[in-house]
Amino acid sequence: MTIVEIDELSVHAADRPIVDSVTLRVGPAEIVGLSGPSGAGKTTLLHTMIGRLTPGVRQTAGTVRVCGADPFSSEGRRALRGLQVTYLPQDAAGALNPAHRVRWHLDQVLRRTRPALSRTHRAEEIDRVLDSVRLPPRLLRSRPAELSGGQAQRVALAAALLPRPRLLLLDEPTSNVGAATARELATVLGTAIDPMSIVVVSHDADFLTGLAHRVEHVSDGRIVPAPRRRCRPQERAPSRRDTVAALTANEITIAYGSRELLVDGSFSVGRGECLAIRGESGAGKSSLARCLAGLQRPRSGVLALDGRPIPWPVTARQGSARIAVSYVEQDSQAALAPWERVSRTLHRARVAALRHGLSPMEEPDLLAAVGLPPDVAERTPGQLSGGQRQRVNLIRALASCPEVLICDEVTASLDEATEAHVLDTLDGIRARLGLTVVLITHSDRVAAHASRSLHLAESRLT
Repeated sequence: MTIVEIDELSVHAADRPIVDSVTLRVGPAEIVGLSGPSGAGKTTLLHTMIGRLTPGVRQTAGTVRVCGADPFSSEGRRALRGLQVTYLPQDAAGALNPAHRVRWHLDQVLRRTRPALSRTHRAEEIDRVLDSVRLPPRLLRSRPAELSGGQAQRVALAAALLPRPRLLLLDEPTSNVGAATARELATVLGTAIDPMSIVVVSHDADFLTGLAHRVEHVSDGRIVPAPRRRCRPQERAPSRRDTVAALTANEITIAYGSRELLVDGSFSVGRGECLAIRGESGAGKSSLARCLAGLQRPRSGVLALDGRPIPWPVTARQGSARIAVSYVEQDSQAALAPWERVSRTLHRARVAALRHGLSPMEEPDLLAAVGLPPDVAERTPGQLSGGQRQRVNLIRALASCPEVLICDEVTASLDEATEAHVLDTLDGIRARLGLTVVLITHSDRVAAHASRSLHLAESRLT
């Protein structure tokens, strides 16, 4: 029996087509990749397979059958969700309850989907799946806040695998993990103990090529022939280091409980320079980024802006130093107020700059700088794709006219073409305004775009 049968499917938001006359088949144990630019309709296509569309979005034509059931009927949804079909969203960390440990989350999945299992058998299943996603047993005692983005993603993947579904739907599963982890993940999914069909959305062409039996390219809501890939990496960004560093960190030690993430790390970044800090998932890159942005205290160390020491907490910084360092965090969904239109979000950031006598970019220029259409200004985060949300997150940070921009995996949820556009945009702004950029990344391709790079591993910056 064909697992997924989609015929001439169209989905609209108001009068705008999101999915346009799509026909797709997925066979038993087949792995199908969906590639394409941000906002092309890939995630919406996944949502139709579980019968879940965001408010204001509706199916206007065509049919969807999954495992023989109609996911848009109440009976079909009950038969499919969490039993025959599981779905792993892009922002996996947001689905984890911060009050509970990893073991609790996984145990609850088994209690709900496989209630006949005894406590002992549930523990054995959890150990089996945790090993398959390459997570150590000690993480079962951790809470979501103690996990890196990549670890949270793999915990969510483990939860999706526990019901032993016939169809697994994955939305950007590698967006927050390093290249080595992405390769491991492809191996895990490609050699799964429980045979299943998989539909995976990803902007990572190498990941899809290594995993999928076939890849369908989505553009403007349609399945079309894939474009030729752009050659990368581009020429390394020029360095413009000044005598006085824009940002200096001396002998930083960062710890979480008894675990030391960074010991006596020191570096400086010149005005107009782009520094990449590389490392695998869980190495401590995001903790370092949050310390630099004033959102987390290190155990020790000194931070200086233009040669002048400043307090670690952003709330203790005075005057323009409060907005001198902007932070673009990894989880764009959590970073943006769900009820607030993009225009209001950008307005608040621009007002902060104006209060300090700065001249921020106008809203249309901000949107255009990252390749977003003007109508995005009137949407809320829930009406945007993951890649569009991340670009809004980026221009909100730019709207406050920072001297230093800390980008935590800012391109992780972007397709390759949009990634290149955003990095080129950052280069242009650096050249024009002397903006200093710190790129936190697991991607060697992104790191190659920087003036220079450091590597964080085993608590050391080298």
